[in-house]
Formats: sequence, structure tokens, C-alpha cells
Amino acid sequence: MDDATLKLGSVTITESTVSVVFEKTAKVIEPRGYVAIDTNERGLDLATSKGELLKYDLSELPRLH
Repeated sequence: MDDATLKLGSVTITESTVSVVFEKTAKVIEPRGYVAIDTNERGLDLATSKGELLKYDLSELPRLH
């Protein structure tokens, strides 16, 4: 591997698989905002930390799919 920031985690060996876990520290970033999402059968509602309210009508989706 060419990525020096990766560290070897665990190695698990079973009869049919070998799992190798790598670890990498994630950068901490400051979010630009937040969003809350409410889903149901007929719609998708979103509220942002900037006060925006968005509604998406999904009632036709089962019929289209």
C-alpha cells in the first residue's frame, strides 16, 4: 500500500474468508450546517439549521417503480 497514514488493524481468518481491517484517523471538520430528515410512505421532509423547510412528495414513487 502506498498510503502511509493507514495502520493495520485486525486480521480474521475463517474456513472460507480472510478479513483485514485497516485504520485511518479522520480529519475533524467544522460542519456548515445540519439537516433533520423525516421520511414516511408519501413524503420526505427536511429542516435545515438555516431555517429552511423542504418537502418532497413521494406519493407517486410506488406507482412509477
